[in-house]
Amino acid sequence: MKYTIHQGDNEHVIFHLHGTGGTSTELFSIGQSIDKNATLIGIDGDVFENGMRRYFARYEDLSFDLESLDKQTDKLYKTITEIIEKEMLKGKIMTLLGYSNGANIAINLLKKYSLNFNHFILFHPTLVNKGIPFKSQDDLIVLMTYGENDPFVDENSFKLLKKELSKAKIKVKTFEHKQGHSLTRDEVIEARKLVNKTT
Repeated sequence: MKYTIHQGDNEHVIFHLHGTGGTSTELFSIGQSIDKNATLIGIDGDVFENGMRRYFARYEDLSFDLESLDKQTDKLYKTITEIIEKEMLKGKIMTLLGYSNGANIAINLLKKYSLNFNHFILFHPTLVNKGIPFKSQDDLIVLMTYGENDPFVDENSFKLLKKELSKAKIKVKTFEHKQGHSLTRDEVIEARKLVNKTT
């Protein structure tokens, strides 16, 4: 997987995982709103759906291809660990920010691997691989956001996701609003508050 890096001047690193049709740098403005001095890293999804980038495939009925999800999750984990090594980021404050498809593969990362990250910010996530538990993640705080009129995210799935994260002793904060699937200013403000309290 290819990545783009924008060097910051503090000890905070934000990894960005875009939504369907996005690019590695698409969410950099969100990352800068959260912490203008952080190092920003964006990773391109390398699965394509009708010419649009994604992190894993889905079927025509929009259900997830779990074989693709599993394979691409391993690939993403390898990419992240290689970036940390190559860019000498060990010991930094680490945040992963994912939106939609990016948030969904981030969820599967937490099910397959124990990560030394401080925050996961999941904008409009959907629970994937139901029934497979999350791995315990020491000191990780997860922020999840949801829009009541989001056509792609089911409220019950959102609540179940929170419940399953909590079972793994992961600290979870949620933010809900009445908008749809698009990111809102208030969501970004909540993410900034979370990071400011814990960095």
